[in-house]
Amino acid sequence: MKAISLLSPVKKSTILSINNVVENNGSKNGGYGFSFNGKAMDVLLDDNIIRDNKNGTQKAAIYISKNSSSPKEINNKMSGHKLGNIVYEK
Repeated sequence: MKAISLLSPVKKSTILSINNVVENNGSKNGGYGFSFNGKAMDVLLDDNIIRDNKNGTQKAAIYISKNSSSPKEINNKMSGHKLGNIVYEK
């Protein structure tokens, strides 16, 4: 009888960020509240406050590179970002 493996390789990642305050990220060169630069999948951003309220160090609330899928974004409050709330790499 052949052995059967019940474990399969995980092909997805799950990232949750729920009910957080993310503010003023970055240095004088700037930064982002959340930056997705890889192949993250199944990302949920829910009920977060993502803001820049000092000198524009946090350029956008969410940055998404070409290689990343867009996060599911629910009920987040975003403000004060000079590039806009969600920025996609061109």
